[in-house]
Amino acid sequence: MNLIGHQKQKQYFNRVIANNSLSHAYLFRGRRGIGKSSFALSLAESVLGASEDSVAMVRAHSHPDLFVLASDELLGVKEIAPLYDFLSQKALIASVKVAIIDNAELLTPEAQNKLLKVTEESDNTLFIFVADMGFKILPALKSRLFVINFSPLSEAELKELILIKNLALDESLFDYANGSIDEYKKLLTDEYRVAIERLNKLLFDLFNEGKLGDLSILELFKKDTRVFFYYLHKISLLAFKNGNLKIEQLDKINSMINQTQSALLRGQNYNLLSESLIFKIEEEKCSQ
Repeated sequence: MNLIGHQKQKQYFNRVIANNSLSHAYLFRGRRGIGKSSFALSLAESVLGASEDSVAMVRAHSHPDLFVLASDELLGVKEIAPLYDFLSQKALIASVKVAIIDNAELLTPEAQNKLLKVTEESDNTLFIFVADMGFKILPALKSRLFVINFSPLSEAELKELILIKNLALDESLFDYANGSIDEYKKLLTDEYRVAIERLNKLLFDLFNEGKLGDLSILELFKKDTRVFFYYLHKISLLAFKNGNLKIEQLDKINSMINQTQSALLRGQNYNLLSESLIFKIEEEKCSQ
C-alpha cells in the first residue's frame, strides 16, 4: 500500500491478506481528509488483483467487481439502491467483490437498517464503510463491522503530501488543518481561514468564559457541518483539560452535540439546531 501515513493499518492489512483472514466488513473511521478513502481503494486494489489493468480500473472506479458509493448529501434507502444490483451479480474478474460506502456518516437510520440485512446476506463481498469519527452507527450494524480507527496525519506526513500535490506550503496553517489535507487546502483560501478563526474564537469564548459571540458565523458551515462539530468536540475537550469545564458538564455537552447530529441526519434545520445547541451550551456553562 503506497500511501502516506497509517503504518499500523498498513501492517495489519498486509498481515490479514497474507493469512487470508480478511473480515467481511470494515468501518474505517477518522477525520475527513486524512486518507481513509484512499486507503479503502488501496485495499480494494490488493483484494481485486495487483495487475496493472486491475489497479487502473480500481483507481478509475470502473472495475466490474468494485462498487463505490460516495455523496455529500444524505444517503437514504433510495440512494443505496444501486448497491443491490451490484450485489446480485457474480464477480467477473476477481474471486471476490468490494463495496465501498464513502461518507457513511450521511447514512440515515433507515438506510443503515437496510445495509445491516445486506451485509448479513451477501456472500463473497468485502464491505468497507468510510466515515467521520462522529458517525452515529446503529449498534446492530456496528456489531457486524470490524472498526479500524485512523489518526490525523502528522505534520511531517502532511507536509510530504502537500509537496506531492504541489500545493503552496504554509506551515502556519498546520494547527488549523489538524492533520487533514482537505482542511489544509481550504485554509489556503483567505475566506475559509478567516471563517475558521472566527469559529474558533466563538467556541473558545463560549467554553472558557461563557460568552456568546456572533452566531452568524455558524451559517458558513451549513454545507460542511462536520467542521462545526469537530471544533465543538476539540475546544470543549481543551476547555475541560484547562479546568474551565467540569467532567459532568463535558458529558452533558457531548450528549447535546450527539443529539444535534442525530437530528440533522433526520433532516431537521441546521440553522435552528446549531444556534439552539450554542444557547444550551451557554446555559450549561453558566450553571458552573
